[in-house]
Formats: sequence, C-alpha cells, structure tokens
Amino acid sequence: MSPQVHNLQELRRSASLATKVFIQRDYSEGTICQFQTKFPPELDSRIERQLFEETVKTLNSFYAEAEKIGGSSYLEGCLACATAYFIFLCMETHYEKVLKKISRYIQEQNEKVFAPRGLLLTDPVERGMRVIEISIYEDRTCDGCATRAPASESFSGSTLLPRVGGRVAGL
Repeated sequence: MSPQVHNLQELRRSASLATKVFIQRDYSEGTICQFQTKFPPELDSRIERQLFEETVKTLNSFYAEAEKIGGSSYLEGCLACATAYFIFLCMETHYEKVLKKISRYIQEQNEKVFAPRGLLLTDPVERGMRVIEISIYEDRTCDGCATRAPASESFSGSTLLPRVGGRVAGL
C-alpha cells in the first residue's frame, strides 16, 4: 500500500468535515477577478485574521497579474490568429502560467498555514472562479468533547495531506 493512501486514511479517521466557508467574489471594482477580504466569523478560532487577509490579498494580486494585458498578451493573440489557435497546443499562455503559480501558492498555504489549523483551501478554479472554499475539519479522536482542541493539537501537520498530480487533494 502506498504511503499516500495510508496518510489519507489516517486523515479521514482522525478528522471529519465539519463545515465549509465560502469567500465570495468582490465586484466592487468591476468584473476583474478578486475575492472579498472580509474575515468570516467561522474561522475566528482557527486562523489569525492577518494570515487570512494576507492569503486572499496575495491571491487577488495573482489574479490581477493573470489578467494584465501587455506585449506578450498581444503577441499570444497574434500568434493564435495566425496559426488558427494551433499555437496553444504547444505553448502555455501567460494566464495559464499564472494559474499554475496560484495552484502552487494554494498548495503551499495549505501545507504551511491551513492544514495545521484543521482547514483546507480549495483552488477557486475548481469552483468556477466564483468562490474560495475553505473546508473546516474537526478532530474525531475526542469523543463527546464539548470544546474543540486547539488547531495545533488537532492536526499534526501537512504530512497527512494526500497529493494528487503534485497538488494537495481535495477531501
């Protein structure tokens, strides 16, 4: 049995999905892709407000970078028209490159910040760029406990997160 499967089973045994929090898109500045930085009360005991806001602001800056139009975007468009869009079979667009960068950032945040606190951040691409989904996991090892254990005690860290295709798997 591979260690990835064992780690996933261990995670499911020790934690259960309690709820999900959705961070909505922010349309206050038009239709550019950005998400609200308002701190959800459900995360109050799980993560520091500053860490949450920093993560969302970083994601917003990456999405702004992806949608930025520059010389390379014009060149990509011209090459696409000249080759009947066949060029995209052998080259990545600037937008795709930034989306991969965002996926790596989300994986890193899950490993270092969110998972140790019993949280899992889902890439907005997996939700149609409509929301940032944050799954909240509860510790199952405490039978009938009225209060939640501190996040640092609930999860032993990122070693329990399974990987699928280089990314942290959604649970």
